[in-house]
Amino acid sequence: MKKIVYLSGKSLTNGAYLGYHTDVYSTIASSEPETLGLSALMPQYSSAIRDMQQVVNAPKALQESKKIAVLDEARDQYWLALYRALTHLSRLPINDELYPQALLAYTTMKKYEGLQDHEYIKESEEISGVIRDGSEPDVIAALKALGLETLFNRLIVVNNELRALYKERASITGDILDTKDGRTTAELRAALKTILEKVARRLDAKAELTDDAEELKVIEKLINDINGLAEHYRKIQAMQGRKVGEDETPEVPEGDVPAPEE
Repeated sequence: MKKIVYLSGKSLTNGAYLGYHTDVYSTIASSEPETLGLSALMPQYSSAIRDMQQVVNAPKALQESKKIAVLDEARDQYWLALYRALTHLSRLPINDELYPQALLAYTTMKKYEGLQDHEYIKESEEISGVIRDGSEPDVIAALKALGLETLFNRLIVVNNELRALYKERASITGDILDTKDGRTTAELRAALKTILEKVARRLDAKAELTDDAEELKVIEKLINDINGLAEHYRKIQAMQGRKVGEDETPEVPEGDVPAPEE
């Protein structure tokens, strides 16, 4: 029976191993999986690949989290500086020429007092309210007269940067940062092994038939393509200075995937 070669991944970096499985998945998906009876097995494989994507991206996500913490603190400080200044200015003498502007800006912002102590979603909603209300023509004119427009604009800039970072982190991992690479690579191996065993059984059955030559060609092409990917990623192993064959594992040996006895 034709050999089906696949990699267990122990000698590949996480990024290269993800690339290998992504390529294998695409190869299978474009080779008539319905005809080969593989459709029901593909979702589990796809799910394991998504989990591996989270593992690969987790370090970047952690870096984003550190940046988020810094910006969150900066946003709090800009807000507190603005609100404390308005609180102080609201105590100006009534006959001071800046009193009307101070009173307007202070009463506009007073309802947001203490927002820095709220959890992220509520705090962000209230900061959006601060920016919306502070951007009203009469309020922004008051802030400008009080010399606080620059501080208000810095609050807007930092808030926009923080929201963009949260969006970026969510796009990286879906905010799931606790995936374990050992478990995930095992799931990938198991999902691919199940698919390849199915292909092997199909090949074993079809090889005896002469009236289904087209499906036999599809199966053989799929095996050739998968074997080609294994060879390609073995070369990547070598270029990374990793010993080819280091990733032999008793649970998922490389080499033949025999057709189970019926």
